[in-house]
Amino acid sequence: MDCPEQVPPKLLFRVAVGVHNGTTTTLSSGCPHPVHLSYQWVDAQDGGMVTFDSRHSRLCPALQPGASRNYDGLVEAPTGPGRYRLQVRVVQECVRWHDVSDGDVRLDCTVNVT
Repeated sequence: MDCPEQVPPKLLFRVAVGVHNGTTTTLSSGCPHPVHLSYQWVDAQDGGMVTFDSRHSRLCPALQPGASRNYDGLVEAPTGPGRYRLQVRVVQECVRWHDVSDGDVRLDCTVNVT
């Protein structure tokens, strides 16, 4: 994941995220259960959740089984200054979030909001 080290509060910015489809199913942002990139912000000091289920970015074009591709995710910085962990996740709407607790790869970076 390509992520800035420092941003101002509430800035909208893009992160480049490499996604590999290790399944036998095409990952697509089409219906009935679209797959998107989303993110969470966590306080880097105490681990407290700052935002959950934020903006969702489409996986377009679809990702075929066994393929890898870079996608852009749109992220909004937290409203207050501080040091935060940006946690990007793949989410299949109305099905599940893919997270480290599921044994999936975690895409995190630390961002200073000043």
